[in-house]
Amino acid sequence: LSKYRKYFESLYIEETERYYRHRAQEYHLANGIYSYLNYVTETTREEIARGNRFLDTGSDSDSLEKLKTCLVSILVERVQDLMEQEFPTMMTNNDSGSVRIMFALLDMSPT
Repeated sequence: LSKYRKYFESLYIEETERYYRHRAQEYHLANGIYSYLNYVTETTREEIARGNRFLDTGSDSDSLEKLKTCLVSILVERVQDLMEQEFPTMMTNNDSGSVRIMFALLDMSPT
């Protein structure tokens, strides 16, 4: 299991982080915060499903939790202030769908 963690799990999570660090910023800048909220929701769902296929999911494994932490850090926490700034506009526009998505994403973050 130590070889798995050292050579596969850590590399898997590092590469996921590297990819989404660039991709998320690029997506947000090109599409705005509203589209980004949906992107993060779908991307998180897809990556967790992929993690279930490739990572150790045994009862004593924390691989999926590490992946979730990585995704939340990159996809949610980096834009948390922007999401919070958009909240009044969402409320003014009666955009309950975006508010629901935003709070679900913010709820994933420990901060």
